[in-house]
Amino acid sequence: MSKDNTTSNPSTPESKKLNFAQLRKALKIFEFVQPYRWRIIVGLVLLFVSSMVFMVFPFLSGELINIAQGKSKYPFNLQQVGYLLFAVLVGQGFVSYYRVQLFATVSERGIADVRKALYSKIITLPIVFFEKNRTGDLVSRLTADVEKLYSAFSITIAEFIRQIIVLISGIIILAVMAPKLSLIMLATFPVIVVGAMFLAKKSRDSHSSGRRSLPNPILC
Repeated sequence: MSKDNTTSNPSTPESKKLNFAQLRKALKIFEFVQPYRWRIIVGLVLLFVSSMVFMVFPFLSGELINIAQGKSKYPFNLQQVGYLLFAVLVGQGFVSYYRVQLFATVSERGIADVRKALYSKIITLPIVFFEKNRTGDLVSRLTADVEKLYSAFSITIAEFIRQIIVLISGIIILAVMAPKLSLIMLATFPVIVVGAMFLAKKSRDSHSSGRRSLPNPILC
């Protein structure tokens, strides 16, 4: 009997695979930020600019070493490169500030629309719905889950795109400046990816088995 109750309990964690239909349904959440698409577009442009400016910093740092050793190919001295580094840092600071401000504005307004839609839906549900669902679960969906969406809109997605831009531009620059070094670096990627996938699967399996071994507090 305990096994049947545990299986039928909706709060019991189960491993579910993401399919195309679920992914398409999940992407509907971006409809709430669609009215602010121009802010998102400008924020993405600033994100690209800040990422490109960030890639200039290691180049100038290396040029400082070349100038100090007398191997520089450009007619700059240490003071001029230092001014350029300072200008790069200041420019990146301004661009990053306005980019974060735009994404934060879109996230705040989009999450406000999500909350309004949730409350509008909940107050129209029948009493039977509130009898079958616990109050704690509803409060969690209205607070913790919405906060996760806010983090995804304001931080996670922007950083994901930023890291992709930095990775691609970094590989291109390294391939131009040091082709052999770039090939060695790219050759290690499959090993790292396979190892990370293996460790993640092993950690997820051990975590799931540990949770299944815990007694159900409802049945106790």
